[in-house]
Amino acid sequence: MGNEIIEKKVEQIHSLLKEITEWTSVEYQVFDQTVTLIRSCERNLELMVELASDINAALVLQKQGKTPDSYKDSFQWLVKMGIITESLCIKLIDSVKLRNGLVHEYEFELNNRKFYDSIKNDFLPAYAEYLKAMTQNTK
Repeated sequence: MGNEIIEKKVEQIHSLLKEITEWTSVEYQVFDQTVTLIRSCERNLELMVELASDINAALVLQKQGKTPDSYKDSFQWLVKMGIITESLCIKLIDSVKLRNGLVHEYEFELNNRKFYDSIKNDFLPAYAEYLKAMTQNTK
């Protein structure tokens, strides 16, 4: 995967982040009562994790000649390569765990409050920081 494709995926994550930011700008009570907002944020989170994993895999392959074994592993490789910090990696891996829970329905009754707070307070800032790191490392 060339840098042009990586840059396109970075742009896609940026767009997804912008949408989630708008959708979570409402008060929690509105969010909790609006199934389309919840489902839209869930889907965008899934897409962000998948796009980031694609980007990570491409960078690891380009620079290390290896392919990460999982989404989690792809973020851990970025730490090893000095692209992101360990603390950012932990936050991004938390988003992977949430994505896996959503996709594989590990938690049938996801706590909407916890999801809303995680998106706003953890994942939006983490993916914004991730995008900065990707922009610096793909030019």
